Amino acid sequence: MKNKTIILASGINGGINSSLVKNAEKYFEKYNYNILKVDFFRKRNGAIFSFLDYNNYLEKELKKYKNKNTELIFIGHSFSSLVFLNFILSQEIKNSYKIILWDPSLAEELNIWIKKEFVLRKDKQDFYSKKEKISLNKDLVLELKKINSKNKFSEINKEICIIVADKGAVKNGKYLNKIFKYSKLETIKDADHVFSSKKSKKLLFEKTKNFIDN
Repeated sequence: MKNKTIILASGINGGINSSLVKNAEKYFEKYNYNILKVDFFRKRNGAIFSFLDYNNYLEKELKKYKNKNTELIFIGHSFSSLVFLNFILSQEIKNSYKIILWDPSLAEELNIWIKKEFVLRKDKQDFYSKKEKISLNKDLVLELKKINSKNKFSEINKEICIIVADKGAVKNGKYLNKIFKYSKLETIKDADHVFSSKKSKKLLFEKTKNFIDN
């Protein structure tokens, strides 16, 4: 029987200490999954990494599982859905793996958000939003501008489970479900983007586990 390792990441405003990640970790540890949590901030200036940074980080972290009987489970919420999809397309992953997207973001909508809310700092190293109190690496912003979701993600040949909140990214989920060659779309009722309620988290985790185990 294969071991299962969950690679778990939240949205931009979350991180490894967010309620969603902490509750997910607690839930899945009960079923003896290994869990690797991925965070989004640089120590230098707090700016969120570029996709290239994440690719390098994930490649290094996942090398330890390369020659093991381990199935990798990529679970990305919101922005991290893009991080994992980009990584999967950039690598030849030897392990068997599954992809689960929780209320995913699209590059196209993030570009609109960045244009509206962010300004380039004087040192021209990153973009900053006073309202959101977030810094984005300049390279990440350039990478996002180059992404055409339809052209890029239609290349993925793995089965993907998309789980959306009915008060969240439903349109994104439906759009990606049409793009992917093999995908299933689930909707959780009375749920917001971060699955705030206990009930929505419970349903989210149960649907996720069902996909992992089948």
